[in-house]
Amino acid sequence: MSEPARWAQWFKPGNALALILLGLMAWMPFPYGADRTWAELVSAAVLGGLLLAWSGLVMSGITQQTPHIRALGWPALCMGAAFAWGALQTVDLVVLEQATGLRLRSWAHPTWFLADEALGSGASAHISVAPDRSRQALLSASLPIITFLLTFNLCRDRHRANMLLVGLVVIAAAFAMLSAAEQLFHFDMHAWILSEAPAAPQAIAGPFVHPDHLAGYLAFAALAAFGVFAERFRAAGIWDKGAVAAFRASATSLSGTDGVWLIAGSCLLAIMVLTQSGTAMAAFAAGLLMLALALAQGPVADESQARGQRVVTAILVAVMGIAAMAGASSLKDNFGPREL
Repeated sequence: MSEPARWAQWFKPGNALALILLGLMAWMPFPYGADRTWAELVSAAVLGGLLLAWSGLVMSGITQQTPHIRALGWPALCMGAAFAWGALQTVDLVVLEQATGLRLRSWAHPTWFLADEALGSGASAHISVAPDRSRQALLSASLPIITFLLTFNLCRDRHRANMLLVGLVVIAAAFAMLSAAEQLFHFDMHAWILSEAPAAPQAIAGPFVHPDHLAGYLAFAALAAFGVFAERFRAAGIWDKGAVAAFRASATSLSGTDGVWLIAGSCLLAIMVLTQSGTAMAAFAAGLLMLALALAQGPVADESQARGQRVVTAILVAVMGIAAMAGASSLKDNFGPREL
């Protein structure tokens, strides 16, 4: 591909949306994991705009919807029912009762009856005790769903999916290094830039409010890093030409960019252990086990690929064992109370 054509492909609508999504993924962890209301609203506006833009591209015929979206019918129905019930809890039953003529006020939480007695007639009534908080919870729950729908459609292109996966690993590694630097040198960059800084926890938390939040973020990023490493290392190896050829190909692969992904995954795993989150360690071990099983059971074209899969699976199992030993103390400490 010529250089002008290579640059031109990034201006395609789908690739442009993927780049914007990647930029949002880089920004969202910084304001305390988008825990602040303003950060959540900005994220919702950008994600909603991206989803509308993708819908417009599909409706105009510029791009095509993946046919696999039909497999999400039942999950979408279940999530729609949950969101409908959550939205109903925020509706004023007094207004709804007046509009429909049905006796719906009896569904309201007893707190609203006490408020009606104290304030007199005309007080509102909701199923939820705090309708505003319920609406905010619905908005928060919709963000990962919108992100999933976008990535589900955008990542049907292999190169685009690889870009987002690699970008996630790079972004998470940058935040992991920043978190380690803040803990080591005792400074808080977020407190310099953002207001309402939370109390500093004893365990490393980085840009997030709680160490468990950082641990969960790093766990998924470490899985992505080991996944990228496993795919590239398996493809780069020469597994059917004898042990010497396999060793040379492996050494060459590890001394190049493939080794970078192994180091990135190891660093993410190490900083995740420093958070002392047993839950994240268990989730990472389960995810790595699923990745190893997927590689072991995946289709192969020849004996070389089959041997490569076995080697990569063994490496992932070894990493899982090391992670289990490193996080054993964190898991044991997690059963008792832990001060922040």
